[in-house]
Amino acid sequence: MCAYRLLALVFVGVALAAVSGETSALEFNPRVCDTDGVSLSGFDPTTYFEASGPQLGDSMFSAQHAGATFYFVSRANHERFLADPERYVPRYSGYCATALAAGILVCPDATNFQIQDGHLYLFEVTAFTNARVIWNQDAVSYKLKADRRYAELRALNP
Repeated sequence: MCAYRLLALVFVGVALAAVSGETSALEFNPRVCDTDGVSLSGFDPTTYFEASGPQLGDSMFSAQHAGATFYFVSRANHERFLADPERYVPRYSGYCATALAAGILVCPDATNFQIQDGHLYLFEVTAFTNARVIWNQDAVSYKLKADRRYAELRALNP
């Protein structure tokens, strides 16, 4: 990785931590990163895979998966999720993929996402940078790093 990209990654990690107030000191939760007890800030995980993009779910249609609560816009989406939850839950327990690659745990902006290889990835946005843009500069390398760091965290926090 060129020095510029590494410096940019470190900068985004510091910026994300400073703006969000969350750093590697954030206690790792092997479940999906949540807000007020609800994953994806209440967005229906199945809608990320639709052309319309993420839509806020309704607590009337909710499900638990891996200790996380998800909301859905309809009974049909709820049932679709229950049939194959791993297809819809975000990678890295919902933590920002770019920050994780830098070794920092940050809960992302649930509306800043990307579907890559059939998986949902979430990213933080700050006043200074968009972690998704940085990820896309070298997605293969960042994914390898994030995969490795996530596996390490999972091993330490079964």
